[in-house]
Amino acid sequence: MFWGTLLQYFFCLFVSEPMKKYFPFIVILFFSCAKDVAIPKGKDFGGTVMPVVPFVPLTAGSFWIYDYYHLDTNKIETYINRDTIRIIKDSIINGKTYAVFHGSCEYKCSNCMTLRRDSSGYLVNEKGFVYFSATNFADTLENLSDSTGLFFFKMTHKDSAISVPAGAFQTYDYERILHYYWDSRPPQHCHYFYANGVGIVKSQWKYYNSSNYWLAKLVNYYIAP
Repeated sequence: MFWGTLLQYFFCLFVSEPMKKYFPFIVILFFSCAKDVAIPKGKDFGGTVMPVVPFVPLTAGSFWIYDYYHLDTNKIETYINRDTIRIIKDSIINGKTYAVFHGSCEYKCSNCMTLRRDSSGYLVNEKGFVYFSATNFADTLENLSDSTGLFFFKMTHKDSAISVPAGAFQTYDYERILHYYWDSRPPQHCHYFYANGVGIVKSQWKYYNSSNYWLAKLVNYYIAP
């Protein structure tokens, strides 16, 4: 009750013209006082890096077939549908060549397009956001905030054994960790398991206010030369 009342006070005090543009900074300051969450390091990577390719294939013509499931609080999986993600072409943006992926994105849409390229051993999109590293398991690869909480992205669980319909794989886990702002819920963990020479073989994620997870499991794939 105390934090809720105090939040309402700050909201009424600051979130009005012209002060609302400062609200994200006020929220972060308030959050740092309200919850004891250590802020990981940012992009101070360094060290020896392994090229993303061929660990994560980025060749046009490659495709991955996934089965999507709903996972309830009792860990019961309910099949939803099957979808194919393809690299349909390359695209050059500001002199950089990106692979263009077409297909579902966390089951949010059936016709999404995403861009990825290898940037000195890091898988990034056109905005430079890091999605994977085969060698950096020490640093936080990304951190950001929104109205829900603070998000941290890092590599964890190196050489995890994952079995999916497409087979058994040794994987590296790209983990998304959400620390909520205003309540005592434990951090939310989402996982994207990459296998060498294949790409993502399994992912498990949830949306902010849902108690249930969604799963994607690799069924079949083809890596173009």
